[in-house]
Amino acid sequence: MSLQFSEMIEKASTSLLIKDPDEKVKSVYSLKSNWKRETGKTEIQLKFIDVIVPGRPDFLNIVHKKDLPRRGIGTAIGHAAFVHALTHIEFEAINLALDIIYRFTEMPLNFYTDWIQLCGEECSHFEMLRSHLQTLGYSYGDFPVHDDLWDLSQLSKHSLLERLALIPRMAEARGLDVTASMQSRLLECGHTVTSEKLQTIYEEEIGHVQTGSKWFLYLCGGSQEIACKEYISILNKYGFTEFRKPLNRTARLKAGFSEQELAYLESCSS
Repeated sequence: MSLQFSEMIEKASTSLLIKDPDEKVKSVYSLKSNWKRETGKTEIQLKFIDVIVPGRPDFLNIVHKKDLPRRGIGTAIGHAAFVHALTHIEFEAINLALDIIYRFTEMPLNFYTDWIQLCGEECSHFEMLRSHLQTLGYSYGDFPVHDDLWDLSQLSKHSLLERLALIPRMAEARGLDVTASMQSRLLECGHTVTSEKLQTIYEEEIGHVQTGSKWFLYLCGGSQEIACKEYISILNKYGFTEFRKPLNRTARLKAGFSEQELAYLESCSS
């Protein structure tokens, strides 16, 4: 049975607050299978409650990024910690997608269809990495994690334009830049399976960043010039003015970055 718009928003809200990873993933898959954009928009009955902390398992040990132990991926525990970090990033990506659906309800229906599809893919990434982590002898929650991605989303919770700039078009796009170097290091250490998992995620993440670019451009009236100016303005507003090389031009172009934007990012890279 297809969900009405109001029901879809409520389902996204409910899914966002679920703590248990398996139940959250199950809820997202249910949302994805029951959302049909042809149902049209209906009046939202749900009272908006600002979600400050999303649903996460109580067993997670969340610490400041600087307090995370430094481990090289050449060791067994370092490799497992690396896979665990990726697993948590994908879990947070599920929450970020649900939050954008629930928080910003004035967009065209295709916006929600895009983000529900994206959320389902993040669930798939999470399940894949968690299963891989278990083959290494560890479980999700065995290592401390940081909360940088969610904190970044809280900076932009008042503005969809800023959310799209900071999450898919900055944080997730950075993932496109560093995947190749991470894969090289993994292969040097003999972690072929992990490298293959990264490749699967990388290919779909290009589409995720592209979704962010698509709706960022939409909010800028379809003007690449305005989009570039807005993107630079938002990065400067929050102090993101220096970027580390490399910059994956090929992936970023596929993901909807303009040459103007890439030229700016390159001028800020060292």
